[in-house]
Amino acid sequence: MINYFTHHLGTTKHKMLVLFYCVKFALKLIARGIKHDNSKYGEKEAKYFIPEIHLLKTLDYGSDKYKESLARIGPGIEHHYETNRHHPEHFDGGINDMGLIDLIEMFMDWKAATKRTKNGDITKSIEHNAQRFSIGRRLANIMKNS
Repeated sequence: MINYFTHHLGTTKHKMLVLFYCVKFALKLIARGIKHDNSKYGEKEAKYFIPEIHLLKTLDYGSDKYKESLARIGPGIEHHYETNRHHPEHFDGGINDMGLIDLIEMFMDWKAATKRTKNGDITKSIEHNAQRFSIGRRLANIMKNS
């Protein structure tokens, strides 16, 4: 029979391991936040984003005018996707090849992007991107619940 002390010791050890893994993950996520979109400062992207970025406040996400703006940024976006793993386009298998930390950074990117566009709404962004990236209903619902 396991005694009270052994139970508490085992439970405390388990709690400390969970805390360790949570902190480790959080630190990786913080590092991602610090490095997020650094490639946009570089020459390969900035020259495309600078003329267009101010227009985003006037455009509805996913609208035809929004897509036209993206097309003008084209080469900059291609480089951005190639160098930033928080975008499904970075991976051959899209969202299915992403890790959990990639997904969380992507979700936070979407949330922040709603502040940049006219009538930004994270729920609408999730719905739009669920179709765009073939995100299953379960994952889309998890995102909405977050």
